[in-house]
Amino acid sequence: MVVTLLIGIISTPIFLRLLGDERVGAFRVATDWAAYLVLMELGLSGALRARFAKVVSQSEEATAVAFAAGVTMYRRVTLWTVVAAAGFAFALPWIIPVEPALRTELVIAWLLLAATSLTLLLGPVRPLIEGMQRGYVVNNLLVVQSIVVTATGVYFAWVGLGVASQALGTLVGALLMAAGLFWCLREIHPKLCHQLFWPGSSGEEQKQLAKLNFPTFASRISGQVGVMSDNIIIGFLLGPPAVVPFFLTQRISLVAQGLLQSFSGASWAGLADLYHRQQMTLLQSRVIELTRLIAMVAVVVLAPILVFNRHFVILWVGEERFGGEWMTSLAVIDAFLLAIVSLWGLLFAGTEKIGLVAPVSVLSAVVNVAVSVLATYALGIVGPLVGTLVAVLVVQGTWMPHLLRVHFGILPRNLYSAMANPWIVTAPIVGLAWWLVRAYPAMQPSNWIELSIAVGSLAALLLAIQWRFCLGAEHRHLWKRRILDFAGVGP
Repeated sequence: MVVTLLIGIISTPIFLRLLGDERVGAFRVATDWAAYLVLMELGLSGALRARFAKVVSQSEEATAVAFAAGVTMYRRVTLWTVVAAAGFAFALPWIIPVEPALRTELVIAWLLLAATSLTLLLGPVRPLIEGMQRGYVVNNLLVVQSIVVTATGVYFAWVGLGVASQALGTLVGALLMAAGLFWCLREIHPKLCHQLFWPGSSGEEQKQLAKLNFPTFASRISGQVGVMSDNIIIGFLLGPPAVVPFFLTQRISLVAQGLLQSFSGASWAGLADLYHRQQMTLLQSRVIELTRLIAMVAVVVLAPILVFNRHFVILWVGEERFGGEWMTSLAVIDAFLLAIVSLWGLLFAGTEKIGLVAPVSVLSAVVNVAVSVLATYALGIVGPLVGTLVAVLVVQGTWMPHLLRVHFGILPRNLYSAMANPWIVTAPIVGLAWWLVRAYPAMQPSNWIELSIAVGSLAALLLAIQWRFCLGAEHRHLWKRRILDFAGVGP
């Protein structure tokens, strides 16, 4: 996360200076439309994750059969995606309203983004790696990809390729990521490499995956619509330049959200393993513990954003690109709630129960888009964040705890307590810090060093308070032992 954050901080002002707000905003909207192309897989990646979480512990033969089915199905997905992307190119200039002089640049950028769809031919590799509980490999590759995408995009922007510069960087990064995944497959499961080219017959396994991928698709569309539609709505209703303050104001919150969701990504396979081994009591305690952990980390990383985000944006890209205090508050709340919902959703996905939450996800997506559009008309740039908040609170936050109780025996009151306790304990300190920074100009950071010290001090104070008041003696001892073991100095 730190590397990704630093890359974004350094590169964003460069892109804004080289390309301007309209080009940067238009490309951001185009990438969100491109993200919808992933929906052409109809939830296949999630189905494969759930399938691999079950079969990798059974036998190599069962893993090979599931992998072959994934390869065959992803070939069809690649074809559908490429065809859809090519057809969408004709409508793009009307969907993303830019000046006539930029339309050609935008279409070229879109076709370059569409070319990344070819990497879907390696689609089963990442779910396999994650199903083998080696998600850290994928995370390392993503860091390298981020560096390459940014460096390549900056170079092509510098030589004057306009909107296409960022798309070229994205394409190069996607190809590098595909090469890295193939190399990892050769290292951890070399016998499967030939199946990427000759998958063989796997009709029965494809039927098993088909039972999972459509519910997974329905569940995934909620997150896709909820996150990726925001820039699209802003770009269409308020224009591409408005996307820049909308995205940049919540940029640091989105990075923090990614950190919080990484806990879910790293733990879902282990939770699924507990379920398949029928260790339900341990599973229940782990879900509660992870919910509490995400809430505690959220306080440490999101509360300083709530207090200092305005100063961060001003130092970073200028005050004219700050979207306001309300946007900051909504972005922080959404980031926390979405991270919690992600953990709960991955539990259902990893245990092959994704069909249970699919209707909830679809309803959440509908509510999100409807409220986002209406709120954007009424309130302006904060509209999509209001839509996300309403959808999460009213739909997912209501039904998912109920489903967790019915199907896993996890009591909603324990979940709510784990979520709320860290925020309740630290609320006086956060509120006081927020007021002091706004009431006394001398306490407002004026440079990066002062901002870093202020953020670090507040985060350390919040962590110390939670350590003392949110964790019992038993949990403190447990975490001390875990930290010492991780550092290699345990007994």
